[in-house]
Amino acid sequence: MKLNESRKIADYFTRKASEVTRQLAFSGIAVIWIFKNTSTRAIVPDDMLLPLFLLVVALGSDFLHYALGGVEWTAFNFWQEKKHGGTDGEVTVDDAPRWLNWPHGLFYWLKLGSLVLSYIFLVRALGSRL
Repeated sequence: MKLNESRKIADYFTRKASEVTRQLAFSGIAVIWIFKNTSTRAIVPDDMLLPLFLLVVALGSDFLHYALGGVEWTAFNFWQEKKHGGTDGEVTVDDAPRWLNWPHGLFYWLKLGSLVLSYIFLVRALGSRL
């Protein structure tokens, strides 16, 4: 693959990180709005606090998944450009160390697990109201 192709990978991750950041900002505003005080106590039921926490973990992990991927691949691209003296060098997938995808891969699995757990607890909480 040409170095321009690894730059496209880095651009993908940084673009997704920007999209997720926007979504997290709106979600944060929504969470703050939910916790507005009607008197002196929050209006979120106790049995929905854990699902809410897990959803926030999933959103944060989603952001870190893409943000770290962008940092990792941007750094890889930078090192390869320095090594090859520009953007026209040829690199292969084997040039990327195996651990390069591990940091953002960890957050990929964390966001999926958090989302699944949050919905398990949310369905249980909603089921107890039936």
